[in-house]
Amino acid sequence: MPYCSLTDLVAAETETALIQLTDDAGSGSVNETIIDDAMATASSEIDARLRGRVTVPDAVPDMIKLIAVELAVWNLYRRRFSNNMPDAMLSRRKQALADLDRVAKGEIRITDEQADAKIASSIKVKTRDRIFNDGLMEKF
Repeated sequence: MPYCSLTDLVAAETETALIQLTDDAGSGSVNETIIDDAMATASSEIDARLRGRVTVPDAVPDMIKLIAVELAVWNLYRRRFSNNMPDAMLSRRKQALADLDRVAKGEIRITDEQADAKIASSIKVKTRDRIFNDGLMEKF
């Protein structure tokens, strides 16, 4: 399941840019098959980097969606500009991967449950002294 949608990509880029990146046939429209492939590849990369560390819930958190959009757009640019990648795209991919690594390390929490688990694992309990200690019990 992709972590972003065509609507998310259009919000990040313009529809004109997406047409330029995907319209190999010259139809003047977005090729949704190419978009779907780019989004699936981005989602697979996210899953691979988070596997065994963080589980992405069914309701995709905004942070994961943003990373998925950046990686999907990168995939589209890489497809079109494999040898002459714009520097801005290189920077965007580098930042997306850095953010993804921070999610994997737990430095960025993507869900409330993840934050609650971190808090729950660090709770310390202090107990009172025993009322019926050894000295008191020896008197009986």
